[in-house]
Amino acid sequence: MTLAQWVTALAVISASVACTGDDAQNAPRPQTPIGFRFEAIGGRSFASFGWAGTQHNIGVPDGTPFSVKVVNCQGSDGPCLFEGPVQLPGDLQRQRCLNRLSQTCTQDSDCSVVGGGSCVFIYDPPTTEPLPSQLVGGIGACGWSYIPATGPDGKPAIIGSIDQTSGEVTLQRLLVNLSLNGAGGATHGGCEVCVGDDKANDGKKNGTCKKPNLAAPNVTETSVDDGKPCDLNRESTIPGLNAAGYSMDCSPTLDANSFPTPIGGAFSTADVEMSASDGPACTFTSALGNPNGNASCFCGVCNKDGLTGCHTSADCTPGDTCGLPLPATCMPDTDGKCTKDVTINALAVGVVGTRSNDCVGGACNWNDETGIGTCMGVGGFPINCYPGGTNATIRAKGSHVRQADGTFIVDTANAACDGATPNVQVNRQIGLPGLIFQKRGFRILPQFGGAK
Repeated sequence: MTLAQWVTALAVISASVACTGDDAQNAPRPQTPIGFRFEAIGGRSFASFGWAGTQHNIGVPDGTPFSVKVVNCQGSDGPCLFEGPVQLPGDLQRQRCLNRLSQTCTQDSDCSVVGGGSCVFIYDPPTTEPLPSQLVGGIGACGWSYIPATGPDGKPAIIGSIDQTSGEVTLQRLLVNLSLNGAGGATHGGCEVCVGDDKANDGKKNGTCKKPNLAAPNVTETSVDDGKPCDLNRESTIPGLNAAGYSMDCSPTLDANSFPTPIGGAFSTADVEMSASDGPACTFTSALGNPNGNASCFCGVCNKDGLTGCHTSADCTPGDTCGLPLPATCMPDTDGKCTKDVTINALAVGVVGTRSNDCVGGACNWNDETGIGTCMGVGGFPINCYPGGTNATIRAKGSHVRQADGTFIVDTANAACDGATPNVQVNRQIGLPGLIFQKRGFRILPQFGGAK
């Protein structure tokens, strides 16, 4: 729901840092860390999800952080187990009420002053997402991502380990959800901007929340914080959609129809590979054109519930199968659990099913090194895509290194299947069920102070 591009950010660390194993300049640590701050390396971090291509190559702004606390370390240079998210000393206050991002919090009860809701950790601050004009009339949306304090099972949203000698990292669990304002409701539109702030992310609200001037037919919703002070948290680089930056202090609307899309998963510094050959069969061809209609796809849904994403039947409950093998001509039911293009104004706009991509009249030009693909979409416009065909494969190389100053530079990746939402329009806009492919580079900074 990188719904379209999560603004590609500056790469301040050279991409040449890609060695694995021990760093020859290992310096002994004076003490055992109490936590770690993970900061995204912008030029090496992005997310792509769904087969529609609208939510591909979503960049993560350089420095985007989350913090974790140490649960157990075997000395000052041994492996450490950690969990999170937490606020560590020096962190920008990213713990906010989900339904009013301008309201800071430490627990759910703090959000009662803004009507209730969850107290979460904002990962990607709000940014305008240009949704495909041929599907929703050019209306933009405001998207942001967040890390819940805990998962549905009550366990921490982040669980992992790091080897303090080599820098090898395993994020056994990193729960991140993506939301859009009004994805199907009446309030969807571009984010308000933070104008006039002199220094980003310093915690000082020297700017003002304002509506930007967007080129028609795009629209902007009016934030409940319109005209209020703000601290700039994120720059804008989308031509024609903004000329300023965004702020958590200029709250977007959390619409009831904005189903949070999980974009996290398990990440590690090991290599990642997923092939369509052992995935479910693509269940339909489309009026928009799909040369791989009868080939294997990366992802489908478990048949019994029609919503849970899967790559193989092993991802479903025992006795269930992966694929949604329904006829390609049926209409979706009231829950959208079907595989059929819904025709509106002679254009297929609502589809729920297993599919490769939205390429028209040609294959996806996939770059294995960058993890990004392009092709021609409907109307002759270039779009992003995943490779199609039974032998299509997604790959990513992991890396890890401990630097001389005791910090770490790592590259992690994840390839997983996201399911469908009950909203047919949301599924069509993003391309769900579909593959989520992410590369996330991190600077990892050990913390030796007291955690909040």
